[in-house]
Amino acid sequence: MASLLAKNAPKASVRTFVGSEATEEVGLTALQESEWVHFATHAVLEPQRPLYSHLLLTPDAGHDGALRAYEVLDLGQVNARMVVLSACDTGLGKTLQGEGLLGLVWAFLAAGTETLVVSQWQVNDLSTAKLMVVFYRHLLRGSSPAQALQRAQQELLAQRLFRHPYHWAGFTVWGKGW
Repeated sequence: MASLLAKNAPKASVRTFVGSEATEEVGLTALQESEWVHFATHAVLEPQRPLYSHLLLTPDAGHDGALRAYEVLDLGQVNARMVVLSACDTGLGKTLQGEGLLGLVWAFLAAGTETLVVSQWQVNDLSTAKLMVVFYRHLLRGSSPAQALQRAQQELLAQRLFRHPYHWAGFTVWGKGW
């Protein structure tokens, strides 16, 4: 997927960080400096302490590698226009009366992210990678995030291997669909 973006987007706007390069500090910096940020990692849902729900990144000096919802809020203002949380259960949280669904989605939206693409359940690595490649292909051709996700889901639905909704229906767009 990183190569798809690198081939089709303006060179100055695409930077990829894989494995040990994908540190928590790099993630925090990307949220401040990039228009689009894509996290392809694992996530941990903390239903009893939803602001402790987190993405798993590589630890670095001063960070334990768990990018928690409250740390996103601590940034003050996230400058990323769109954030994709391509990890299991990132669209879940704890429903609190008067607040709604508290968790990663709430934290990113409260911190200023306009659009989030998140998963509603534990997703399959292969079908998620395929879905995201198609999603970005449509996004780079001018579709809005909502349209790009819908078109990607329709393409996977049309493929025999990925026909079951488990493979394509887990992701949703929150916030502005542009």
